[in-house]
Amino acid sequence: DAKAAVLFRKFFEHSDADWEDLGLKSRRDSAQLMYGYTLHGKQDYAEAILQFQKVPNASNLFPDALRSKAWSELLSGQLELALGSAENFIVGSFRNQFSPSSYLIAAITLNETCNFSEANDLITKFKKRYQLVYSWLKYWDQRFTTRASKPYQVLVQYLGKKQKVLEPIAQEWIKTPTFLANQSELNSMIDSRKTARWLVDVIQKESNKQRNPKTKAAGNTLLAIVDSATKQLAGREARLVQEIDQDLLERTRGMMADTRDAYDNMQLVEVEVHNSFAERVLAERTKGVPESETKKQRSVAAIAADLKRDATTKKLNQTAKWDWGALPDDADTADTEVWDDEVGYLSSEIENRCAEKGKR
Repeated sequence: DAKAAVLFRKFFEHSDADWEDLGLKSRRDSAQLMYGYTLHGKQDYAEAILQFQKVPNASNLFPDALRSKAWSELLSGQLELALGSAENFIVGSFRNQFSPSSYLIAAITLNETCNFSEANDLITKFKKRYQLVYSWLKYWDQRFTTRASKPYQVLVQYLGKKQKVLEPIAQEWIKTPTFLANQSELNSMIDSRKTARWLVDVIQKESNKQRNPKTKAAGNTLLAIVDSATKQLAGREARLVQEIDQDLLERTRGMMADTRDAYDNMQLVEVEVHNSFAERVLAERTKGVPESETKKQRSVAAIAADLKRDATTKKLNQTAKWDWGALPDDADTADTEVWDDEVGYLSSEIENRCAEKGKR
């Protein structure tokens, strides 16, 4: 990581004109994001945040940069900033993006600032939203695996408003590099096919006018060349679609894994929230009461600790049936005060209640 960081630093010493001359200007955002990842891996969170902020909000990679910035802010103790960044994926401009980890960041932040009620509400909201997302991911994974549906065809139909796909899933599919690159080439092939059809039409018309056998033979040769090129286009097109199909299948399974990981970690946060809240309530209720009279009450904290240990060792596999819990009708409400400065830059104010009521 240290060597990579040095190389990236030298890389970004070049001017915009240099990037243009090298034909790498379109790759700058990717390089900026990778530089941020490298610094984050080195635990140089302050510098990583600066690099993530350099990815423009018009870039397809901006949501990834914003999400990574939130992690760096959380791990560097900038809780209010971390919450603001995460909120972009919960109530802000990117709320339709697939981002279960943003709910995790926000829940951790709320727990660390002793906003237990808000943290619990957010966990409920996460369960409601990503239970639905995970169900649809499982559905598409099954359809793609059994070849009942073809991923590329489903995505094209979605873009043509002929197929319903849950928005966070569709958005994740659309922004995959393989789809973007291959679709660009497929679009070029459409133009090539139109040109080929035009050439065939022109050659045939001209050949029909000719009586000279040699001229007709030359026309037939040209038709054979165009036909061969068209067949090559068809073969290349099939390979590009196959690559997209495989990439979308892998991306779907990756999203399932990310959702399961977020759920596992959210379970731990939920136990921590309940445990911390129980400890606080217990401390307030037993203030000034002799220890002999509160022995039974204090056992509540011990039970909560046991639950936390059990959750730590619990493993969820792909086929596990999760207990998402009951979902209240008002689970979509958000208690944190937020406002939009511009796309992707949602700010948040959260009161640190630990300082107010004493460290938990």
